[in-house]
Amino acid sequence: MNSLYIFLLFPESDEEVLDLCYNSDCNLICHNLDLIKSILRGKERYEFFYDSENISEFKNKVQQICDGDESAIFKLIRNSIGNHSKNVEKVQSIERDCTYYLWKLSSGYVDCANKELAVAAEYSNQENVDVAVISFYKKGKRDVLPVIKDAHHHKELPKLYLLEYFESALSFIEWYKYTSENRKFNLRDVSRFEKTHRVYSESKEPIYKEIDTGYYWYYDYYHKDNKEHYEVFDKKGDHLGEANINGNLDSSKKDRNKRITL
Repeated sequence: MNSLYIFLLFPESDEEVLDLCYNSDCNLICHNLDLIKSILRGKERYEFFYDSENISEFKNKVQQICDGDESAIFKLIRNSIGNHSKNVEKVQSIERDCTYYLWKLSSGYVDCANKELAVAAEYSNQENVDVAVISFYKKGKRDVLPVIKDAHHHKELPKLYLLEYFESALSFIEWYKYTSENRKFNLRDVSRFEKTHRVYSESKEPIYKEIDTGYYWYYDYYHKDNKEHYEVFDKKGDHLGEANINGNLDSSKKDRNKRITL
């Protein structure tokens, strides 16, 4: 069984923190971490990775912008992460004489990757290790983060690493169950689905567009009774029904009160 290393990215900009505070999502972060731990408990060798500077900046922004109790928020996050955690500042896996870049397809340029992504890239190159990056603020149309490692004096460089990237606990859970249980259906299948910029308003779950039909899908998971399914909507955003974990649509579960704004 592979070890699973989960890298956590917390918001730092004024806009990102203000949006979190406005929507009361700081507590949601802790809830999502607890949900992930409940899925992994007893099933996987896992460890959370975080950057103490990233968390400190997040704490300071919460206090400055939202007038919140940053100490309480930090305590909640630390309790949610628990003992299965490591500060990337104490990890020596990256090569100090190399530079790590994050390729941004949307803008067509590269930017220096932060230390967390550099460490994640190096771990992703190890045998018997699976790496996942979970961001609590950035939204985009990619399910992978391309990280490039380069240096003038290394003849085998540059090297490209593709990191599995998630915007929510649920999208991570879908992927984890897909890989660990050898499922055949997954919204991250680029041959069938295209990720959109949209998220479902209540769960913040990313919405995918089915290429052939134009239908919109998102993953739903009720932890209370472990019921998994997909919500499916037509091209206008009207609800078509629920699909099971194999992607089979049940139109009898159509709900006229459900819709997404396109």
